[in-house]
Amino acid sequence: MRHVGVDRGLRQFAVAATADGIEVGRWPAPRPLARRLQRVRRHSRAMSRKKRGSSNRAKAVRRLAREHVRIADVRRTFLHQVSSHLVKTHGKLVIEDLEAANLLNNRRLARALGDVAWGTFARQLAYKVRWPGGELVVCDRWFPSTRTCHLCGTVKRHLKVEERTFRCQRCGNSCDRDQNAAANLAPWAERSDTPDRQADGQVNNVPGGNGASHRLADGGPVPDEGGTEAQATAGAKGHPRRMASVTIAASTCFNRNRSRRSGSAWRAGGGRRSGGRCRTWSASTGTG
Repeated sequence: MRHVGVDRGLRQFAVAATADGIEVGRWPAPRPLARRLQRVRRHSRAMSRKKRGSSNRAKAVRRLAREHVRIADVRRTFLHQVSSHLVKTHGKLVIEDLEAANLLNNRRLARALGDVAWGTFARQLAYKVRWPGGELVVCDRWFPSTRTCHLCGTVKRHLKVEERTFRCQRCGNSCDRDQNAAANLAPWAERSDTPDRQADGQVNNVPGGNGASHRLADGGPVPDEGGTEAQATAGAKGHPRRMASVTIAASTCFNRNRSRRSGSAWRAGGGRRSGGRCRTWSASTGTG
């Protein structure tokens, strides 16, 4: 059974293709939020004009909430339909390792990226592919699948976003941009042999030692993790994040009070404010 690459996008939500460049599936993005954005704005303005605490305000809130529920239901249904179809028809899938949280920092694309829900789609594929015993491979994040020709392997230096057709200057290949990217993802999985931590597939060029995995194929922890008991013991001694937050709180508390009181009065008071609301903390023990 050969791998099938799945390329995700904004206009075309997903395009599936084999290593030969044969397209086996294409799903346009439904964009439920963009289609009903005017209704959401109208309900939001109507709600803001109602008096707080009134029954009309409560009705307006419910109308706005129902609109958001409809948008979420349309998006969730579409994601389940696409992910279930891919898992049932193809046993080996390959997707890109996209950092959706970082992509959302782009204020021009944040709304569109949140509307397509790439992260939820990848999560659904990760757990659904295990049911029939399939395989999901997560491609390297820095692999130039869009700029690489799937026939000769030539990598273009520049490819603008508005260019929807990929044209290779070396071999003359001309095909759809998303189809070309999906065709490049499929053979990448056959060249990689490192296990992935989330999809039980294969990934390359990731931190964390042997791949990005800290769990075995059966879902259990690796020997050097120690499981839940080891984590509970570590939590009893003091969680690193908790200790860091305590240290920051202690520093903020100290600087705030030092600006109000002299240094001698601070030392005489033992680092405590009147009323006992602010006190010094021990970064080593986590107690005050």
